[in-house]
Amino acid sequence: MNKKSDKEDFEKELSKIKDWQRHANNPGHWHGGLMPFRTKKAFDTPVYTISFGTLLLLFFIFSMVTEIINNEKDFVQILKSIGIWIIPVILSFSILLRGIKLKRHKSKKL
Repeated sequence: MNKKSDKEDFEKELSKIKDWQRHANNPGHWHGGLMPFRTKKAFDTPVYTISFGTLLLLFFIFSMVTEIINNEKDFVQILKSIGIWIIPVILSFSILLRGIKLKRHKSKKL
């Protein structure tokens, strides 16, 4: 009798693992599919993507310029700050380009 319950427990855990593997990247599955449309499709709309990319880009550039102005005489510190901020600037720029690409793609469909 104990072997049977162990086997059932094992199969139940195995089915949970298989379910997780199938739906690991689907947040709607874990929340009952009740996610708001804007949350689910935020980066599929050009307006949100362009706005988000622009805000991030402006924030990172402003922060980088402020850092450079504060350390205007220390050249090594300026290079370090540029090195630190270059990756976030590139990421925000790529988000902005994705939004522009989506906008062009959606305008071609119309």
